[in-house]
Order: sequence, then structure tokens, then C-alpha cells
Amino acid sequence: MATDGITDAYFPSESSVLKEENWLKFWDKTLRLGDDQHNPPCPEIFEPQVSSKEKADSLLKWLNFWSVGNHDDRTILIVS
Repeated sequence: MATDGITDAYFPSESSVLKEENWLKFWDKTLRLGDDQHNPPCPEIFEPQVSSKEKADSLLKWLNFWSVGNHDDRTILIVS
């Protein structure tokens, strides 16, 4: 789950948030690989050998990404 502070930056419409393929792209491309020089990857959250603290720190740093016109609060919940 993610708040609109995240989804508005990565999903062009509310209906696109409902499409599974868009979420798969978000996880595989955006979080694993990054999407440009302003939004770096966050691959650590997918690695089992990385501690929970390191994953949290990495994700917190990633949440500070830049997106023109999207400056809302950002919250994300990842459950494995």
C-alpha cells in the first residue's frame, strides 16, 4: 500500500493504480532499478541478507525522491 504522495508520482491516473501490471513495473523498475538520475534504485529492500534496519534506512532515503508537482506526504507499507 502507498499513499498518494507516492502513487501520484508513478501512476498517471487513479485507474492506473488498480492495474497489477503497473504495480509490477513500479516494483521491478522503479524500486529495483531506479527511473532516472533523480530517483535512484532501492534494491536493498529485496535482498534477504540485508538487515531490516538497513532496508528501512534505504527505503526512507528512497522516499525522498524528486517528482515535479508531487510534494505530498509519502507513506508506503511493504509486507512480505
